[in-house]
Amino acid sequence: MLHLKLRSLSRFFSVWVLFSLCLLVLSACVSKPSQPVIEPLPQITQDMVADQVLVSQSGQCYFKYDSEAYVKALPFCLAAAEQGDAQAQMYLARMLFGEKQVAEDMNLALKWMTLAAESGLAEAQNNLGWWYEGASKIEQDYSKAKYWYELAAAQGYGSAEFNLAYLYQYGMGMSVDYQQALFWYQKAADHKEYVANAHLGYLHENGLGVEQSFSKAADFYRIAAQEGDYYSQTNLGYLYEEGKGVEQDYAQAFYWYQEAASRNFARAQVNLGYLYETGLGVNQDYNKAEAWYRNAAEQGDMNGQYSLATLYRKGLGVEQDYDMAREWYLKAAQQDYAPAQNVMGYLYDDGIGVPENDKLAVSWYQLAADQGNIYAQNNLGVMYEEGSGVEQSYEQAAKWYLLAANKGHASSQSNLGYLLRDGLGVKQSYQEAEKWFRQAAALGEVKAQANLGFFYENGFSVKQDFQQARYWYAKAAEQNYAYAQVNLGYFYDQGIGVEQDYNIALHWYEKAAQLGNRRALTNLGYFYEQGLGVTKDLVKAAHFYDEAAQRGYAPAQVNLGYVYQKGMGVLQDYRQAAHWYLLAAQQGNLRAQNNLAHMYEEGLGVEQNYQYARDWYQKAADKDYMYAQANLADLYDEGVGGEQDYQMAVYWYQKAAQQGYGRAQYSLAYSYEYGLGVEQNNNEALNWYLKAAQQGDQYAQYKMGVFYTDGKGVEKDHAIAYEWFLKSAQQGYSSAQVNVGFAYENGQGVKKNLTTAFAWYSKAAEQGEKQGQFNLGIFYEFGYAVPKDQEQAYHWYKLAADQGLEDAIEKVGKLKKRVRL
Repeated sequence: MLHLKLRSLSRFFSVWVLFSLCLLVLSACVSKPSQPVIEPLPQITQDMVADQVLVSQSGQCYFKYDSEAYVKALPFCLAAAEQGDAQAQMYLARMLFGEKQVAEDMNLALKWMTLAAESGLAEAQNNLGWWYEGASKIEQDYSKAKYWYELAAAQGYGSAEFNLAYLYQYGMGMSVDYQQALFWYQKAADHKEYVANAHLGYLHENGLGVEQSFSKAADFYRIAAQEGDYYSQTNLGYLYEEGKGVEQDYAQAFYWYQEAASRNFARAQVNLGYLYETGLGVNQDYNKAEAWYRNAAEQGDMNGQYSLATLYRKGLGVEQDYDMAREWYLKAAQQDYAPAQNVMGYLYDDGIGVPENDKLAVSWYQLAADQGNIYAQNNLGVMYEEGSGVEQSYEQAAKWYLLAANKGHASSQSNLGYLLRDGLGVKQSYQEAEKWFRQAAALGEVKAQANLGFFYENGFSVKQDFQQARYWYAKAAEQNYAYAQVNLGYFYDQGIGVEQDYNIALHWYEKAAQLGNRRALTNLGYFYEQGLGVTKDLVKAAHFYDEAAQRGYAPAQVNLGYVYQKGMGVLQDYRQAAHWYLLAAQQGNLRAQNNLAHMYEEGLGVEQNYQYARDWYQKAADKDYMYAQANLADLYDEGVGGEQDYQMAVYWYQKAAQQGYGRAQYSLAYSYEYGLGVEQNNNEALNWYLKAAQQGDQYAQYKMGVFYTDGKGVEKDHAIAYEWFLKSAQQGYSSAQVNVGFAYENGQGVKKNLTTAFAWYSKAAEQGEKQGQFNLGIFYEFGYAVPKDQEQAYHWYKLAADQGLEDAIEKVGKLKKRVRL
């Protein structure tokens, strides 16, 4: 879309036209034509004034300046300027600026332009802002540029309004402020600066500082397009072609492309050729497509050249002829036309119509690159980076990328950003990488946009900003870049910087999956496994995992192993599970290493081997994978696969616990409580039980209840104990349910309530908890909260007795004679 800095300074531009005319006048006056010099300022004489039709110095200044008689105007403008005439001061400044090649003295030019601007002359204020922005040899100063633009803009000077908006849009000397840019572009547009409409269209099209609106973008583009702006004509044509903001209308797209193409705008010619090639909005006509492509190609447009070559390669509108495709490029290349030399390199690089030959590709790229062709410089950089046709050299790659990047080649800027990001051939610098990614992204380079998104997501060189990250991912995703699409999907998946929306996430995952992106395939599998945004379908989940796993993607391999282990959407197959775990584990996937260790520990799909189990747990544990650390600790704790070692168990429990793993925190607390591998310490035990309990670990919550009940490491407090028992019981832990029942039975920490006590004992008893079964027997035997029922009492006593509870065995013996069995 619109990437060029557009200026609408009609007065300023007309002055530049006069610049060259003055050069001719001045060159006739100097004594040594071969060595141009600047004449001293002429002195005003009475005779000079008398010769003029106009009598006032100001009038003479205006008349002669506007008549392009700059040498004659100079003394009058100087005299008028010294008398405080702002217009004359501005004219004089322009001439001293070297604009008319009458004289050049930047200090004097700045002095007179400043005086004119300070007098309130809007045009001078705008000119001065332009100089400070970087259009002169004076030191660039965006804050001063902004100051003078604001003064002129306050007077309704359209060019200044436009220039001020531009500073805000691109954050020149300030933070980017799209809303301010929108405000001033609108002001400029209202004052007939039609190019401002092009920028308004761009901002609305991309949702910058305003809600994205393709329809408003189309309206603004249309205003500029009707004034003859061929960029807007082309952009408007594109919106019609894509049906964005306007009803899709290929005929309108054709019209606007034709308007721009008639002005010899190559991009429009290529787009027009495309409509003819595809038959969109016009009758399909490969001959006309070829003609428009050729027009663009003859201007040196890379797209036109590629499109024309493609017609020859495919035989569309012309007889298929690879030789003709190659010869068309070669004809220009033999005339030292760098773009054609670059294309020749491309043909040999990819083996299109010629045998693939990396060395010949490099030679063609080199010829074009030496002429400054940015595309060839980029391609040559790629060859050096990959070591294709030349010895690999990141330093040489960086050199060629930098040359092209400095001339605005987006791919080179992006490629240079990669090298700077990773420190390849250059000193690693996130700040420099971000600078180049940003420049390339502004030119629409998809990988750079995605990298900017990555930088904003992770706070590399910029303040972490998920909104900006999403913006740049979206820019790249809309260009069908799979990496950005899957990242954008993930933002919606997790609700990062946006409201969580599985449907939108699914949309982007599917887009990226269609391009073969392994991560997107894996995420789709997870969506179908969990039923996120789709109907749960384990068969489809397994299918997507398999698609990604077959491409060597470790996270998919471990997921596929898991579905085989559990029989989810596939027949349960431990051998297949172990196979996929092994492939992922060999790539260093920590989860796979942990799961493979478990398979060896349990002998699932592989021969049981505790040493292998320890080895794989160790690999993952050494990389701080907390689950493997806890599992390895269990082996040491239980003496599985080696000698029992409580100290090593504590070491690994500590590692996992410090990462916040609740099970490890519980186990570490248990070690402190009973002095296993560490000195017994109830306070430390309480500390770690609390951490685990606060994460919802039901066993740790139960332990907290026990500690407050018994006063271990803390003062006894039955009310607090009850709260912890209740948390655990509500998660279904039967021992805690018994204790909650006991609290209600005895009014311990809570108001006594036998009915509620009976309910909690029942929950525990139904889970096979022997103490709960025994307590139910008591309630039935003595009629607590329920009618007496000796048979029910015997039933529950018997269940508890069968589990070895001594009190229950005694009760069974006593009741056996009273109930009918």
